[in-house]
Amino acid sequence: MSVAWKTTSELKILKELKETEDRKQLDHAVQALFDGNSPEALTFCSSITRLLRQYRLSGTYQAKDIIAEAYARSVLKIEKGALIQIPLAWLRHTCFNVIREFKRKQTKINKPKLDGDGCSLGGTVIAQFLLGEDLKAIRLAFEQLSLEDQNILQARSFQGRSWQEISEGLVNSNSRPVPPGTARQRGARALIRLRQHYE
Repeated sequence: MSVAWKTTSELKILKELKETEDRKQLDHAVQALFDGNSPEALTFCSSITRLLRQYRLSGTYQAKDIIAEAYARSVLKIEKGALIQIPLAWLRHTCFNVIREFKRKQTKINKPKLDGDGCSLGGTVIAQFLLGEDLKAIRLAFEQLSLEDQNILQARSFQGRSWQEISEGLVNSNSRPVPPGTARQRGARALIRLRQHYE
């Protein structure tokens, strides 16, 4: 009986030592990222910054915010018994997950669902405010387009016209209606320009 207790006690102590060692390695890795100007730290931070730009979160979060959140989550994992053998690889993966989660939350805020009647926007006041701000930004971007681009996008997106109908309203340099395929290409380019102005 005492042998079994001793073995269990030793296993518990070994587990606590391993958790302490993992935590020290994690702390050291994060401290190096925040303090150091080593190539490894600069590369890590620049990759997080690139991901933030890719997910369009760079105006909301900085790389150190994401690393701090990933660190907090990693500490909780260690306390729950997870083993972290390579802290930087673990942090990189966790940072990626944090960014994806933050993007999903932002998308939910920016696109509130309709309520039961489908008449008014549901969600919080903040979601409605952000939606209003987003619409203002789209309107400003739309106003920067040429008149032809505006007409094409308005006819297609708001009036629901076909490319055939839109092409009949457009004329080329010979004062002839353009083919539907050309109208579609102009619409695609107008949409790209709208996105560029919006961003």
